[in-house]
Amino acid sequence: MHNDIQRMKMKQNIFIGILVSTALIYACVSALLYHPPTDWQPIPNRIRNGTIPGTIHGIIEKTSFAKSPLAGKCGRNFVYIKVHKAASSLLNQILLRYGISTNKTLALPRKEHYFDYYKLFQRNMVFDYKPKKFQMLINHARYNRLEMKTVVPNALYFATLRDPVTQFESSFGYFRVSEQICNQPYPTTESLQLFFSNPKHYLKNIKYGNFTLWNGQIFDLGLHPVFYENRTAIKHKIQQLEEEFDLILITEYIDESLILLKNIMCLNFTDILYLPSNVRSNKFKTEISRNLSTQIKNWNTADVMLYEHFNRTLWNRIYNEGPKFFEDLETFRVLKQETFEKCVNYSDANVSQRNWILKLKENCDYFCRTLTKSTVRYVNNLRQDLMKENEERKRKDKEEKNKEEKNLIKRNRTTTKKTEKGGEMGREKGNQKVAETGEKSIK
Repeated sequence: MHNDIQRMKMKQNIFIGILVSTALIYACVSALLYHPPTDWQPIPNRIRNGTIPGTIHGIIEKTSFAKSPLAGKCGRNFVYIKVHKAASSLLNQILLRYGISTNKTLALPRKEHYFDYYKLFQRNMVFDYKPKKFQMLINHARYNRLEMKTVVPNALYFATLRDPVTQFESSFGYFRVSEQICNQPYPTTESLQLFFSNPKHYLKNIKYGNFTLWNGQIFDLGLHPVFYENRTAIKHKIQQLEEEFDLILITEYIDESLILLKNIMCLNFTDILYLPSNVRSNKFKTEISRNLSTQIKNWNTADVMLYEHFNRTLWNRIYNEGPKFFEDLETFRVLKQETFEKCVNYSDANVSQRNWILKLKENCDYFCRTLTKSTVRYVNNLRQDLMKENEERKRKDKEEKNKEEKNLIKRNRTTTKKTEKGGEMGREKGNQKVAETGEKSIK
């Protein structure tokens, strides 16, 4: 009996050992498959945990929209959330080029080249809005799914994220924060350190671009700053975005992200080719020390959590694509290099220029020129053309209405004359009958 008990315990131990070994093997394989993060350090535990408070002016949406069940179908409508300083101009140009080639109707802002930097997107921000009229929305707008799906129905949803450290540094230089807080024309390490000496104080005094300097990426994706220090609210928002977006691209792995976009939207390699755009000259860049990097991450904890999550999901999706993905990636990079050599003569930036300017070859073809086309200029020109068309249509409608009114007046006058003439003839006949009756009576 004693031996039987020992044998049973031995079998249990062997079974447990097999389970533990299997779990360890699975963990090792997962670790090998997972793409290592860039240079992330543990997120400081300075943000308080808590439950999500009640909805404040629609800041946290209670309704969650599932990803499109038709993802992967060709020719779909699409919405691209143009996150600031996250290669968004590059994606904007690619999607605009594709939209033009497929005759999609673009939802345009009423003014400028953006809908609104601060307010959540609303349908009344759209120029010449009509229900179910539009098939793409790609200009700067804060994510608001309920309103966006009304403007662009049955759409795929995309956005781009960037390492919060380089994204913050880029925003700091682009919006000339140094000039706003200490009258320095160019960003420096000293001006960054000055900002972080009292960030909330300086944030209140920055009038241009302040929304990008504190968790600016998750702000563009719809989270209100009141929740920036609530980890539960941040996690809830990230989960919502995970469920609602068809793809979140990562700037540091833009080529890999574009291959995924190509596969989802049924594009070809030509559709996703690009030339570098909005690349800042060195004068507008700042060297980020390890200490500054830590300060930026601590200040932008929500963006760090957001970026880490979608960097992970990007690589999970890539590995699920299989070997063909990496073959496509290699093919794309060869085509991209050939396109650069075919189109670009050189790039240049003088001291006064913020961005490097690509100089195209004189004999380059039309496609090369489309790769450097200004989307801002295109949007403004398109809106002006539509305004002219609307004014012309209104003028013609007015002329047609005036013509109809004149015809109506003319018809009324004719009818009145006929009525008056008929009345006179009736009176004459009546008088004649009366006279005849009188004559008969006399006789």
